Amino acid sequence: NNNILLNRTRTVCDIQCTGADRDSVISKIPNSVHECVRWHNYNTLNKDDQWYIWRTGKCRNVTITFEVHCGFPTNDPNDVNILAQNNISLSTKIHL
Repeated sequence: NNNILLNRTRTVCDIQCTGADRDSVISKIPNSVHECVRWHNYNTLNKDDQWYIWRTGKCRNVTITFEVHCGFPTNDPNDVNILAQNNISLSTKIHL
């Protein structure tokens, strides 16, 4: 049943991608950390136009760095957001 919610504690951190319309974890450092498996116990989420990264389970207690990609596209030539005007994507590393 897709409506069953798993009772898991998640750690959620703001990743400062305000204005982005897409976001993704593109790498984890070190990539050999098997306690952190994307979509299973870490990923990004958008809530109220703000982007967050979350971790749960064994991944919550691991020291790791995630490289996160934030995308800012637009088709509006009058958009005052310089990132959007140039369809720029940013990547940042978040050490947790």
